[in-house]
Amino acid sequence: AQREAARPQLLLLDLLSNLNARLLAGRPRLSSFQWVEESEGFQSGRSRLLYGARLGSADLFLLRFDTDKFSFKPYHETEYQNEGQAGINSWAERLADAVALINGGQYYPDRTYMGSLERDGQPLSSGRHRHWKGFVVSGPKGDAPAGAPAAAVLDLDENERPWRPEHYRNVMQSFMLLDHRGVIRVRDSRNLAGRAALGEDGRGRLILIMTPAAISLYDLATALKAPALALKRVLAFDGGFEAQLYMRRSEAGFVSGGPISISDNRAVYIPGYRPPLPAILAVQPLPGASDSDEAAE
Repeated sequence: AQREAARPQLLLLDLLSNLNARLLAGRPRLSSFQWVEESEGFQSGRSRLLYGARLGSADLFLLRFDTDKFSFKPYHETEYQNEGQAGINSWAERLADAVALINGGQYYPDRTYMGSLERDGQPLSSGRHRHWKGFVVSGPKGDAPAGAPAAAVLDLDENERPWRPEHYRNVMQSFMLLDHRGVIRVRDSRNLAGRAALGEDGRGRLILIMTPAAISLYDLATALKAPALALKRVLAFDGGFEAQLYMRRSEAGFVSGGPISISDNRAVYIPGYRPPLPAILAVQPLPGASDSDEAAE
C-alpha cells in the first residue's frame, strides 16, 4: 500500500473535538440492522455508526457466536518463528478451521504480548498486566466453579461472578471498554482510529466487533450500548491499522481493516494497509458440536 502521511493537523483535530463536545456527546448510536445466519450458532450483522464516526467508512461489522458451539483461542507469532510475521489472511491460512479471526489485545514495540495470553493452559506471554481488568476466556478447567460458561468476557472489578481467568485454559487480557453496569471504562479523548472489540451479550453469546471508521473509543462504547446488541461487557482490542476482522465464507474470506489513525501529534491515512498481527483471536468450532446437534434432531 502506498503511504500517505500528513503533518499533524491540530486545527482539524480541535475542530473535530469541539464538534464532538458540542453536538455529538452522548449521541453516537447504531443504525438498525438484521442478523444473518451464517451457520448453526453463528450470525453476522452489519450496522452503521451514527454521529460517532468522524472519518472513513461508518460500517460496524458484528459476528455473534454461541459459546457452546465455538471456542475462542489466542495464537501468537512466536509459535511460527520459521514462518515469519503474518497478516490476517496468512493467519487464516495457518488456522484453516477458524470461521473468524480478530486482532488480539495489545502488544509492546518488540511485538511481545501486553498482558496474559494462554492457549490450552500454556502461556504465550510473560504474565498479567497489573492495571487491566478485562479478559476473554474459554475452556473452563476442572476446578472452575459450578456454572462456569464455556466462554465469556471477565471483568476483575465485577465481584458478582465467581469465575476468574485462572479457571480457564484459553485466556487473552486487555482493557475493559464497557462493563455490566453500563459504565464506559475509557476516557473521552480525541484520538480517532479504526477499532476492534469483543462483547458478551445478555444470553452469554460472544460478539466480535470491528469498524474501519475513525472514531474514539469513548464514542464507540456509547454506540455499543444499543439495545439491539444487549451487550453486558465489552473488551477493547488494539485499534488503528491493527484493527482487523476476518470471516471465512465458502466463496471467499471477508476482511476489513482501519485505514486512518489521528492523534494529537499525527494524522495518517494508508488505504488498504493491513500490517502483520503479532497476536490473533481465532473462533473455531468445538469438536462434536455439529454432531451433537444432529443427534438431538
